[in-house]
Amino acid sequence: MLRIFQHTRKEAMNTRKTRKYLAYALGETALIVIGIIIALQITNMNDERRERQQEREYMASLVSELEDHVSHIDAATKGNSILLDDMTILLDLTSAAARAQPGADSLSESSLRRLYLYSVKSTYWHIVVEFSEGTIAQLKNAGGLAIIQDQDVLMRILAYDQGIRFCRGMEQETEVYFHVHEEGQKRLFDLSLASEAYRFIEEDFMNFLLPIEEFDPLVEHGQYLRRSDSESLLDYYNDLLFYRTSINNLVGCHSGARTKAKELVELIRERYGR
Repeated sequence: MLRIFQHTRKEAMNTRKTRKYLAYALGETALIVIGIIIALQITNMNDERRERQQEREYMASLVSELEDHVSHIDAATKGNSILLDDMTILLDLTSAAARAQPGADSLSESSLRRLYLYSVKSTYWHIVVEFSEGTIAQLKNAGGLAIIQDQDVLMRILAYDQGIRFCRGMEQETEVYFHVHEEGQKRLFDLSLASEAYRFIEEDFMNFLLPIEEFDPLVEHGQYLRRSDSESLLDYYNDLLFYRTSINNLVGCHSGARTKAKELVELIRERYGR
């Protein structure tokens, strides 16, 4: 009987010890789990702070980039508007020359010279916009778009990016029409008379935006047209018309991009306090 009691007492003591051990182990485990949870929360909070700081830095950089875009668009639009005005005059002069009969003999030297001068002035390249995309490229390529919490800002960024890509496509199209116009000009005019004028433009590309009077003393007098028939003049007129239309479309595309850039800057400043 004594042995049974001692054995039962021993089992009870062992049970209590086991329970205490299990309670201790569970407590240790709970502490470890709680510690891990707290550490993860701290890590997540730190990651969140870093992401928000990175987001603010991206937005500040993007605002600066967009303001540069607006400045470049304004400069390009100003220059292309002058070119468009000159080409409108050139279209009128070419149309008048094509309607004259018979050929160039019915046109005065001053009319032919004016036609020639405006053609020389419109020879060179239209103005394109160099859209620097450092920040937008980083956002797209480094997964930065995922950290932008404001969905309105995100959608505006994507819309603007699509807009400037469309403008790049328009620039390529305008380049095609430029080369067609260039070839037509070479066929119609004796460009050797304008060697001084071309050197003047090559010294500074933006010189082609100067008034027509600046070009007059730089162009020799002579036989301006290689061909004076109406068909050749009309062919040149058509080439010129398509080129001018493509520039006009490009200016419209740039104007749309400018509006999107200004609106995005205002939205970023509103949402991020920049």
